Amino acid sequence: MKTFFRKSKHLLDISAISLSVVCLLHCIALPLLIAVLPLWGMQFIGDERVHAGLLFAALPVSVIGLWLGARCHRHRWFMLTGFAGLALMMLGVTASAEVLEHTLTVAGVLLVVIAHFLNWRLLRMPASGLE
Repeated sequence: MKTFFRKSKHLLDISAISLSVVCLLHCIALPLLIAVLPLWGMQFIGDERVHAGLLFAALPVSVIGLWLGARCHRHRWFMLTGFAGLALMMLGVTASAEVLEHTLTVAGVLLVVIAHFLNWRLLRMPASGLE
């Protein structure tokens, strides 16, 4: 049973990292692709609802993954880092200035990815190495 939960926690971290990277790529690549998206019929990618949708997909996965990891290995500082990143991402979604939106989102995504990567590494360590 412990193996199942450990693998589930790894899957949550990998999923959260993947969602965060997709969000980061969306945020960074969008200004570069804005000129060609209409040619491909993909105007919806520039819609703010896509940004909000990616955030709200990442929120539960990140919160659950970081919280379960912290319960397992008792290190909470990375969880706070991840939560700070999620807060920056939320501020980015609500920002009115596009530059501020991208800056907050990129900073938040990087903090979330770092937190999940560290959580994943801590979960892979043997139990004796966690004390």
